[in-house]
Order: sequence, then structure tokens, then C-alpha cells
Amino acid sequence: MRIIALILLPLSLFTSQPFFAFFTPPPGWVLGDPQTLQGGAKVGFVASKRKAISPSIVMTIENIGEADLETYMKAVARLHKKKTYRELGAIPSKAGIGKIIQIDEKHEWGVSRMLQAITLVSGHAIILAGVTPKEEFLTYHQALLKAFQSLTVAPTLCASCRDSQLSEKVTEMMICWKKYRLSSTAPPSTLFSSTLFQKNQWEPFVDYVKNSLKSQGSCWQFLAIRSTYETLINGE
Repeated sequence: MRIIALILLPLSLFTSQPFFAFFTPPPGWVLGDPQTLQGGAKVGFVASKRKAISPSIVMTIENIGEADLETYMKAVARLHKKKTYRELGAIPSKAGIGKIIQIDEKHEWGVSRMLQAITLVSGHAIILAGVTPKEEFLTYHQALLKAFQSLTVAPTLCASCRDSQLSEKVTEMMICWKKYRLSSTAPPSTLFSSTLFQKNQWEPFVDYVKNSLKSQGSCWQFLAIRSTYETLINGE
């Protein structure tokens, strides 16, 4: 898990939502390069980093206000009107019932097939998009569907994990962070990078998430670290 890479990402990629969402990627898939995330994309995984064109899955969260699922799906259909687009019906997940669509798109290297599972939660659309070369679709589609169905939403990061130490460690770090902020006029990014905070608070927290909470899965771990960083920097 490349903690430095994710810390350097623009905060605009990680605008806040009133919940904590995560999913379980297909077995053996690895965390994609955080630097390639765009728009509201939160996290991505690839089947292999050795292939130039590898199956992938990305979770994106979009604020849609008061729009309902039917209205949002119509907007999605208009967005992809020049592509081969099909609505495939409902898909259940731990986060609720969503809609699944299939989109085929031509590229210089061939045709890709994308499955998107779209679930609405608290005025936000959570979009899980799995993409494969069309000729490999049957090899991966069941794994993608299983990943879609694993989508989980909790009210907060700490509520998403049964380990009570997480809440304790987050609370302790936030208290220390507030003290750092009050004792300095430096911007949050400078304070965060300081040796004092890194050695005493941030690095121990990251080590705890990486080593003690492996059972939560790599997606959860990545998002837990990123969410905590965002909270610190934004002062939420």
C-alpha cells in the first residue's frame, strides 16, 4: 500500500460524504495507482499490473442532491448515448438495491466492456465500475458482480470496523492534532508533514491500520487512511 502516493493526491478527489463506503475487490486484484484517480473516484484495483490493458474496478462517489435513481439513470443513459448501452436490471448489495448497466466502447486497441453498479445513498450515487477487454468479459464478470454485491456503507469510518481500538486511536490522534493546530500558525499540510506529528501520531496509526486491521481488506485500509488524512487536513 503506497501511503506516500495517496497522501500527495489533491484533496478535490476526496470530497466528503456523510458515510463511509467500501467494497471487496476480486481475490488477487491489487491496488491501482492512486495518481490515476480522477473526478470523484475514491479507489481502484486492477487484475494485473503486468498487462498494458488489465481488467479493473473503480469506486466513484458523486453528489446528486435530491435526484432519485430513475432520474439519475436517465442522465447516465444520455451521457453514454453514443456507446452500446444496456440496462441490466437491479443488483442487491450490503448497501441496498442498485441498478446495473453494461457499456461497450471502441478503442484503438479493441472493444472494452464495462459493468456499472449504481446505488444511491444519502444524496450520493456510489458507482462501482468494472472494465475488461470485451473478449475477456466472461472470464471476469462473476468476480465483478460479487465485488459489486460486497458494497458496504457505514455512518462513519469507526462504525465500519468492530475493533474498538480504531475509535480510540482516531480520537487520540484528533485530540493531539487540535493541540498542534492551536500551537502553530502553519498551514495544516505543513503541520501534518512535521516530524513530530508523523513520528508520534500518523505513522503509528498507519502501521496499526496496515498490520492490525488486515482482515478489513485492502480497499477498506486504503480508504480508512485516506479518510482520516482528509479529516485532519480539512479540519472536519
